[in-house]
Amino acid sequence: MQQAKLRLSQREIDIATDRSLILTKNRIISGTTALFQAVQQEYKQIFETHATGQYAALGHNAYKISRGENYLGYPWVMLDYPRSFEKQNIFAIRTLFWWGHFFSLTLHVAGRWKPLTEANLVPAINELKKRNFYLCIASDQWQHHFEKENYINLKKKTEKSITKIFSAGSFIKLSKKYPIKQWDFIADKLVDDFKALVRITQI
Repeated sequence: MQQAKLRLSQREIDIATDRSLILTKNRIISGTTALFQAVQQEYKQIFETHATGQYAALGHNAYKISRGENYLGYPWVMLDYPRSFEKQNIFAIRTLFWWGHFFSLTLHVAGRWKPLTEANLVPAINELKKRNFYLCIASDQWQHHFEKENYINLKKKTEKSITKIFSAGSFIKLSKKYPIKQWDFIADKLVDDFKALVRITQI
């Protein structure tokens, strides 16, 4: 073995020997999971109060909280509620915590849910702009980062161009991000925007 390949910097050694770091990380992930469980209860109440017709059945699907260690190198926690992933037919509102980056709230529709939802999104473009939502412009609907090749701020597009993007793609993803430093207020912010999405889509 080549000794050089096994060397760590002093900072890396210090981190590797500091047991408190991983315990702190575990507490943050557990705290995020608990936060999402609490937020989901408010989501559920809002959804079940407003959802009608075809949308109402979505509320009966159990929420799902997922965790991972490596989305582009960083840990994450994700809440899906409401959620329906049936082959190409997707309707989900996803709440994400991405370590070192942000919280986000995403409306994700595809397949038979797309035209139903799209018709109600177009009249609400101005409100979505005011709420600082972004629109996915990539072909891969499973990416969550906000780099310029994936999302564009709605404020930078005209209503006509936004409508064209809605129509052209096989899916629609509208997302909003929140700084992690807003932790103490994040639940209220997420619930407020969730309620707006439910109202805007006329679920």
